[in-house]
Amino acid sequence: MSRRTSLRGAIVYAWRRSNLFFKNEIASSLTCQMRVPRNDNGDMKIKTFLICLFLTANIALAATDKIIAIVNKDIITQSEADASLSFSVLQLAQEYQGQELEERVRYEKANLIARIIEDKLILQEAYTQGIRPKPEYLKKRIEQIKKEIPQGVSFEGILKERGLTVNDYEKHIGEQLIMREVIDRNIRNKVLVSPEEVTAYFNAHKEDFMENETRVVDLFLLDSDIEADGLIEDLKKGKSPEESAKEHNAQYSKEYMAFSQFRPEIRDVVFALGKQEISKPLNIDDKFYVFRLQQIISAKLTDLSVAHDKISSYLFLDKFNRKMTEWLDELKSKAFIEIKK
Repeated sequence: MSRRTSLRGAIVYAWRRSNLFFKNEIASSLTCQMRVPRNDNGDMKIKTFLICLFLTANIALAATDKIIAIVNKDIITQSEADASLSFSVLQLAQEYQGQELEERVRYEKANLIARIIEDKLILQEAYTQGIRPKPEYLKKRIEQIKKEIPQGVSFEGILKERGLTVNDYEKHIGEQLIMREVIDRNIRNKVLVSPEEVTAYFNAHKEDFMENETRVVDLFLLDSDIEADGLIEDLKKGKSPEESAKEHNAQYSKEYMAFSQFRPEIRDVVFALGKQEISKPLNIDDKFYVFRLQQIISAKLTDLSVAHDKISSYLFLDKFNRKMTEWLDELKSKAFIEIKK
């Protein structure tokens, strides 16, 4: 895992601890999009909205609900933790797949109570600093959520099914907004990255900004070897790729691809070609591929002007992550925290 990849994971975790993502507005977490097929009648869209709405709501809890932790004057219940975990899993599934997703879900489970405790501390600090929900922002968020509801479905009806009122849900959204504001006020707005820091990082990590050697190829896809042979002959005679593809019923595209982007069987053919050389037809799954190498773009160092914004964002998030951790540690040191066995 590269430096940039590992740091991104750490930063995303830092923001996830407070249910706030630096790169997105709060509203996006309230109307999450699941990667599932949808049928024409919108049933899956309705189901997706109901799941997301339920998991992001602060449901009123019964008196018998198990208390798992106390943070100053607030309690954390088992059902609150269960809902929080389910929502986190949905968010993780938007970013990761397969084994990496499983590992991150395991990590989330192992650190669930600690994260919720930190959320409570952030919210308490926001109230201490006098931060309150702004009615105009709350109204805007509710309106945005309503727009995501499929036609014919009642927003109030959905809330009622889950034992909620509009006021309950507005309170939940308001808490998310003031958590964002207190983090901005105490951390984000105090983080600065200078041009000198960007240049220093670029010079110290030039290997991370090398662009791989790239092959520029004309790619043709045909249904028969006879058409492929005819297309090759026309290309050799000087016909344009577009004209040759049209005459032989071929799909044509110009591709810019690095070594690792090619399938092995295609890579072996393309990287054996000289400039302007045309390959023989390559049969893959009863389709015939023809390649002509147009250009070889050598590996090179990305210009600092091109890399500047990425480096600046990386350094900003690095500083933000460290300051976020320090701030949370300070809040914990002043708090009464009890985790029930």
